[in-house]
Amino acid sequence: MAYQPKTYRRFLAGSVSAAMVAAAGAVTPADVQQADAAESFPDVDNDYWASSSIQNLADQGIISGYSNGEYRPGEEINRGQVAAMLVAAFDLDTDEDVEPPFEDLTSESYFTPYAAAVKEEGLIKGRENNTQFAAGMDLSREQMATILVRAFDLEPKDGEDPNVVDLDDVHESHRDNVRTLAQYNITDTADNMFRPDETVTRAQFAVFLERAMEVDQGEESDIVQAEAVNNTTVEVSFRGSVDGEVNAKDFSIDPDLDVEDAETISPEDSEVSQDAEGTVVRLTTEEQADDEEYSLSYQGEDTGLTFTGGGEQSSELTVEDLSVRSTSSFEITLEEELDEDWDSSDVEDMLNVSVVDEDEEETEVSPTNVEIGEDRETVVVEHEDNDLEGMAGTLSVNGFETEFDYTEIEVDSVEATTDQIREAEDQQLGFTVNGIRNLSVEDLEDAGYEVEFLYNSNEAPFDTDEAQEEGIIDGTHSDIPESFRYAVQITDEDGNEVESDEMEVSVSGEAEVSEVTEVGLFDENGDRYENDFVTPDHEGYDIMPVAGTNSFGEEVDADEASFPEIETVTSSDASIAYYNEDGLQVTGEGDVTLNVQFEGMDDPVEYDLEVVANQEVSGIEADGTTKRYTTSASADTFTVLDQYDQPFGEGESIGYTITDEEDNEVDSGSVEVDSEGKVELSYPEDLEGEYQVDFTYDNEEIGSTILEFVQLDSEDVDEFSLSADPESVDLQDALEDGSINQDSDELDFEISASAMYDDINLSDSEVEEALENFDESGQLQVRTSDEEVASIAGDETDNVNASEAMSFEATGESEGTATIYLEHVEGDFTTTLAQVEVEVENSISQIDSLELADDVDELDVSQDEEGNWQIDNIDQLTSSDAELSMDMIAEVTYSPNDEQAVVELKEAYGGASFVVDAVDTTE
Repeated sequence: MAYQPKTYRRFLAGSVSAAMVAAAGAVTPADVQQADAAESFPDVDNDYWASSSIQNLADQGIISGYSNGEYRPGEEINRGQVAAMLVAAFDLDTDEDVEPPFEDLTSESYFTPYAAAVKEEGLIKGRENNTQFAAGMDLSREQMATILVRAFDLEPKDGEDPNVVDLDDVHESHRDNVRTLAQYNITDTADNMFRPDETVTRAQFAVFLERAMEVDQGEESDIVQAEAVNNTTVEVSFRGSVDGEVNAKDFSIDPDLDVEDAETISPEDSEVSQDAEGTVVRLTTEEQADDEEYSLSYQGEDTGLTFTGGGEQSSELTVEDLSVRSTSSFEITLEEELDEDWDSSDVEDMLNVSVVDEDEEETEVSPTNVEIGEDRETVVVEHEDNDLEGMAGTLSVNGFETEFDYTEIEVDSVEATTDQIREAEDQQLGFTVNGIRNLSVEDLEDAGYEVEFLYNSNEAPFDTDEAQEEGIIDGTHSDIPESFRYAVQITDEDGNEVESDEMEVSVSGEAEVSEVTEVGLFDENGDRYENDFVTPDHEGYDIMPVAGTNSFGEEVDADEASFPEIETVTSSDASIAYYNEDGLQVTGEGDVTLNVQFEGMDDPVEYDLEVVANQEVSGIEADGTTKRYTTSASADTFTVLDQYDQPFGEGESIGYTITDEEDNEVDSGSVEVDSEGKVELSYPEDLEGEYQVDFTYDNEEIGSTILEFVQLDSEDVDEFSLSADPESVDLQDALEDGSINQDSDELDFEISASAMYDDINLSDSEVEEALENFDESGQLQVRTSDEEVASIAGDETDNVNASEAMSFEATGESEGTATIYLEHVEGDFTTTLAQVEVEVENSISQIDSLELADDVDELDVSQDEEGNWQIDNIDQLTSSDAELSMDMIAEVTYSPNDEQAVVELKEAYGGASFVVDAVDTTE
């Protein structure tokens, strides 16, 4: 069932109460006691960081404690429990007799019905290629982000770029969802670190859930009108605005009319709702019955609105005239002007184009481009995928027909058509015949004509047979000019000549930027300034191009680009800022636009700036937060902010004072701000309990932070976790001479262990100490779920010490996903302490097709001195899967009797074999 943001949220909240506790391991619903609004959990102090969220949800009856009254905030929620929670929350149907949906579940497994239900709804996916459910596995924060975004139907906010420092560490499958959570402030940590691999505790879940429930999805939007436009279109008008993307699944129409698509349109673009005050949604339905009365429901609620099925759609084009422009384009004239709301895609949808050849066989013609004339009565249609050259028959466009015959060749005129080529080999100069026919040199020669290409120079590279007879130019030749002229001359069998006008051709490199699309501001060291404001301190910074396209319309890699020079820079308001030979000049405050004109470009590039006062030390990022440590913590870093909440203050001195709960001074001093706006604060030894650090700048207080030091019991660590760096590797990166080098460092994963105690991230030494406790009570082992996908380096993996378990290597072997485990073995019992999933990608092209190139009749092969067959020229072969190279070939076998060669590819490229016609060229 679809989530309903407003009306359904309360139901969700109530359902979570039972689900969360019922799914909490050994506790059953009968064991649960409901918390009163004023009742506190004995294990959640009022100053506990998540106390407010826990108590608020308890007050609403959303969460409850265990039978002994405890909430157990530090306990993790595993995947099986969350599945059961989601089933109850969304009232999903379960089947006790359902077939196990994952390989690690049986029909007897408690979580099988829940896993099947959430899998069907797409709320939780399986692991290891969707084969393992891992019911007992803890849920990571990034996985919970994806579940919350799906469950609450949260839409990304365009134009908002949240500050999540470790967003790049989030797996790509969850990254957009973590970004969305941050946009809604559902995740909002003091250091802007999301920590995607950490597992979710009951306390964290309470905070996530409360914030998600408080998200305002926009004002309530009641539907006030529904009217059929035609027999497949209905327009729905809302009283207010609808935030986010509309979904066809939100609408249902009775009796039994499927809604196939839904899109938001402006009232001006509406056909029946031009006066609507709110959002207008255009629904595409299956064909409606004429004069049938239909009722509309939205998000499961009956709107009380009805509409009558519409008549036939009347958006047809009537063609008045049709003329052929070329063998791959035509122009139509319409009886009436096009509707002002119709664009090229609308017209393309209304076109019905076909060709009937001389054998009366009809072929549908697919337009590749549609251009509407200024008069909106003429339309030019290109159909490059259906070139009519060499054909004769009838072209039909919406019932209007015209005859054509391109089987005979009679040259009346020739036109040179190429105005630019690349700095690359084999650049073909083009031409058309009689203004419409795209004939090749070979076509003309077969018809008895001679073709010659004429140039304004007889020197290289225009002096070759290819250049003069075929119009093929070597654009990489050292003597090729920046531009040249050419013409095409065609001579018939009687010596009659036709010659085209001269065409000017420019020679352009692919890295040469002809259109700058973006500029940036750079400091004296050449580093780009990334903020969206400037201050007087940035005076003298230089404007430089950072992005652009070449003359072929392709985006150019900035690192390889050759940008044009800046010609002039003008300001929209010189009283705020302007630009001269000394760089940026700041004269005031406010918004200003600098228009950057580049040499050779028609239009300038606009660069918008906000000029503000100079940055000043204003605060501490961790102001008003609590930082928690173990008693062995000796230092931490704090970020100094300016008045615009940006890291700032390099070289400045920041004072600090640490006091205990009785306000006694424990330590004080000053620290210097580094280049990243950070200060490192050293803590005195033997701190335990709660303290406060107050920061000052120039004797003014700029912020304070609570410091909580907890005594670590290494035998009672809450949780361990593993992380992989990188999370995925690509076999392509280990490709050497056509084979995968399994010893390449590109395939290595660095696996690292970490741990938390009472929601505190432990240091490496503390983690190792905690692991040593397991080492003493049994043995530690590391393993992989699939040796064929990822193996673990080293001979001893089933008996590692704590230091070895802290950091070890895994190696990618073949495409797929595998789980790396850190486990504690004690006799016959094995306990998983932590696990991480790694992925091995394979972007190496897998060759499924191989054949002779278009102009090749047989493959040239020869034997080397040792009698091995080899391909003389790999360019004689082609594949639709990849550009071929000799490195891809494993073996070539030649059969003289059959005059065929068997070409076998290396395993990295699929290992397939192909048979092609061949000839022995051995001398």
